[in-house]
Formats: sequence, C-alpha cells, structure tokens
Amino acid sequence: MERRVEIRLQKLAARHVHFHCDNSNPEFQPIAQTGAKPAMVLDSLDAQRKPVWNPQPDSVAKLVRNRNIGKWFRPWRIDDTVPTYTYADTIISFSYDTAWNLVYDTTTFEAQELTGDTLMKNVPFDDSLEFVFGNDTSFFLVPNPLGGMRRDTSIIPDAWTRKSANFFPLDSMGFHAGDTAPNNNSFSMEMHNSFVFRPGQVWRIGSDDDSWTFFGGRLAMDLGGFRPVKDTTLRLDSLGWLTPGDTFDIDVFWADRMKTGAALNIITNIGFLEGVEGTKVVERVGVLRPRTPDCRQTRMSFDRGVLRIPAGRHAVRVTVLDARGRSVAMSGVRGKTALAVTPYLQALPAGIYLVRAELVGADGTVEERVAAPHVRTR
Repeated sequence: MERRVEIRLQKLAARHVHFHCDNSNPEFQPIAQTGAKPAMVLDSLDAQRKPVWNPQPDSVAKLVRNRNIGKWFRPWRIDDTVPTYTYADTIISFSYDTAWNLVYDTTTFEAQELTGDTLMKNVPFDDSLEFVFGNDTSFFLVPNPLGGMRRDTSIIPDAWTRKSANFFPLDSMGFHAGDTAPNNNSFSMEMHNSFVFRPGQVWRIGSDDDSWTFFGGRLAMDLGGFRPVKDTTLRLDSLGWLTPGDTFDIDVFWADRMKTGAALNIITNIGFLEGVEGTKVVERVGVLRPRTPDCRQTRMSFDRGVLRIPAGRHAVRVTVLDARGRSVAMSGVRGKTALAVTPYLQALPAGIYLVRAELVGADGTVEERVAAPHVRTR
C-alpha cells in the first residue's frame, strides 16, 4: 500500500516577465553563450528595488548582452526607446574538468546587427513560488579556499526548499499561448520579501541562467551570465552588514535566456515574513533498499542495469557519483519507461559508481529517489 504524508508548504509572491523567444530579442535566445559573468549589475538596487546595469567595456558588453537589464524585470511600454544592437556573436561550448570546474572552448563568428523598436516587448504575469518545509541533506559544490571546489554536505535544518530542473511556469502562456511547443523559454522572475536575520541562516541557489540575490538592498550572490545550473551556498553570517534581530529585505532576480533549459533551485532556513503557508498530501519519497519485511519497493527500480520508470511520469534526472561522492555524469530524460545505465558509465574509468535517479514532478519537486551501485570494468 502506498504511504502518503502531509507536508508543509509556503507560497511566496513572484512576478514572471515573458519575452519573445524567436531570436528577435538579442538579449534573450542569442547565439552567444558566455558562461558565468559576475559584475553585470551594480551592488545596490534602484529606488524601485530593481537591478541596475553595470556599464562595461564595449568588448565585454557585446558578449554578455545585458545593456537593457533594467527592462528585464519591468513591463514593456509602447514609448520605450530601444537602440540599434550590434553584437559580435561568440559561441562557447563547455565541459567539466576533474575538479568540477567549467572549461570553455571558444569559437568566434561574424558580427550580427539587429534593429527594431519592440525587441524588449514582454508580457508580465503575477504568480508565486512554492517552497516545501523540511531538512535538506543534499550536497553542493562550493569554492575551496585551497583552490578548486569541495563538497558542502551540511544539513540545513528546518529549511524551505524549491527545486526545479525544468522550471517553465509560462508554458502555453504569454506570446505563445496555445502553442504545442514543449516549453516556453525567454522569461525573467523576481521575488521580493523580508526576513528577520538570525545567526546561522543559509541561502543556497542554483540558476540557469542569470540570478542575483540582494539582502538589505546589497548584492550578496552574483550569478550572472549564460550558465548551466550550479548550486552555490551563502552563509549570511559572512555578509557583515546584517544585524541579528533586525528585519531586512530580500530581493531575488532570475532570467532564462537560453533554449537549452531552465532551472531554479532555492534552499534556505530563512523565515520569510510575507508568504501564504499551507499543507498538502503527497506520496512518500522512496529510496531503493533491499527487499525486507521493513522496507517497501519503490515505484522506480533498477533491474539488471536497467532503470525501470513508471509510465506517465513528468521527468527523470539521472546522476552518477564516483567513490568520493563527486558527480561525474548527469542527464535528464522524459517520457521513457526504461533506461539503460551502461551508456552513462562508458566514458568513465574503471571503478564503483553510484547511479541515482530522481523522479521530478510537474512542479519541479522530487517525488521519488532511488540509487544503486554499479561497477565499471574495462
């Protein structure tokens, strides 16, 4: 019999702004891919609590494509002035090295000129982000003071969590209402709230693409640029400008600017002051265990090197971890009922690996997680 549990959740007000994703907007869906680019915005917000473009040398601005960042989070106005765009397009492919750092390969293409007076036209939507309450035990890669990256396996107690490897809240809406396309890209999101600062508070965010988090009106996490999702941890004690017991604003900005996917993960033990709390009943998240009287078999299962997936599910995320717990391969699949594990291991050296599969619901939450060891021989 399936076990069901009641979980606490909280909805926080957010606004999405949808832009054309037909390549007519040179700052959304461009050819260029630049990877992480810090310093795209100033350290302080403007009077309307919006990010402010940080002027950069023309050679940099052509690649980053953020001259109109002030319009990413504002409704379009018919009297908006949009200048002529001239960008030198650069395509950059990326991979990971053994320390899980991004490595870029650059190929430069000819200059491209785009003009128009409605390139920044958009459709705003007032919505909400749903967070689930509980302890977060997942690990993330964080900068190592000695160089490279290290795993942060700390448990965040009493955390509010939202995870979405497929964050597309505007499907069949905006400029493409009624479309049969699988996902609606080219949109931004902003969330404004407040909290009482307490020692020990943590903020983790992973974004694809740009994201910026401001605490007390000052930039605290700078994750700008066309980038793959890579969760980053901030301990608020380290900021130096927050006083325990005082109330501060939190402002979060995010943009999906590439067609290759959209992800937004947030995990925090901050107590938001403006939100609507409630509960919902969900099926219990399962982990693959031996078949014993005390352990039930989960709905997903590994069978002789094949992952069996129940029909009708939204998406499955597969991660391969090496013996040191490092993620060495990752992929997402949709609409399959069986998935062979061997292709994920073919490019890896001999060793023992843990293959982890997560069943992702339509709202981006992980409904089920299974894992099994696999041996790679040569």
